[in-house]
Amino acid sequence: MDALIRPLSSGCESRFADCEVTCKKTFSIPSFATSRRVSRCVRIFATVAPPAKPSENAEEGVRQGLFERDFFSEATEAGELDDVAEDIEAQELGKKFVWKDHWYPVSLIEDLDPSVPTPFQLLGIELVLWCDRDGNWKAFSDKCPHRLAPLSEGRIDESGWLQCSYHGWSFKPDGSCGIIPQAKSEGPEAKAVSSSKACVASFPTLVSQGLLFVWPDPQGWEKAFKKEPPRLPPIFDGDPNYSTVTIQRDLYYGYDTLMENVSDPSHINFAHHKVTGRRDRAKPLPFKLESSGEWGFIGSNSDTPKITAQFFAPCYAINKSVFFWL
Repeated sequence: MDALIRPLSSGCESRFADCEVTCKKTFSIPSFATSRRVSRCVRIFATVAPPAKPSENAEEGVRQGLFERDFFSEATEAGELDDVAEDIEAQELGKKFVWKDHWYPVSLIEDLDPSVPTPFQLLGIELVLWCDRDGNWKAFSDKCPHRLAPLSEGRIDESGWLQCSYHGWSFKPDGSCGIIPQAKSEGPEAKAVSSSKACVASFPTLVSQGLLFVWPDPQGWEKAFKKEPPRLPPIFDGDPNYSTVTIQRDLYYGYDTLMENVSDPSHINFAHHKVTGRRDRAKPLPFKLESSGEWGFIGSNSDTPKITAQFFAPCYAINKSVFFWL
């Protein structure tokens, strides 16, 4: 069984290919079952809440001023700025994990409607996902720089730009402002559209294996494209010998809880009695940690056959033949 789980999104409206789902602190889960004769692979793609404080690491960008603090407000609380510098230094030395310096899967492409903007929350950052006229998916801060109205409540305008529903400001795919309807075309007002203050923060995105990934740092473009997200096995790249089934579910708990759940095989014989386990089969499950670090961990059991468990931060886990995005 192969499974995929993502950690992201809360309090948003999600539109899917066949239905529209409104979430109020609820979380959508598409899961996929792939099969080939006797062999069967399943990947679960779960949208769940991130932990209340996903990392003790404050963000590097808060040292750059108010711009970054809009996205990582917790990092700017009194007494935390010293921790920011320490965490950055630790990351540079390869000793500590920095949450924003990684790709995160935010949605299956097939579950996104390219004709409308979609709100999404990633590590506490309110985003809007939208598709430009060339079919490229974008992730912007879900705040219009004019009056902070949610851009996810806007629309894609006639130029193929993201338009705010409040005053009609439109933003190009690079985040720059394209139209301010209230500004005159001549004189001082004409310069407003090209002002840096009229731009919306744009986050790096890429599509891999049918998933939209976002890099949660608007200042991290160069760093983002030097790094690729982990990939699922090749059978998920459209192998004609496999078929895919999509299932939707809601989970009412956080990403950290889900991570603990999929890393805990001892619950299966009880929580999944007569489904994937049986109570009378419960037994000790010794586990040996073979290596660990800020990157994650690798370990295995002492039984035969040997079952390995691996976790690669922030959201990739492998348990025997099971793959999870968290």
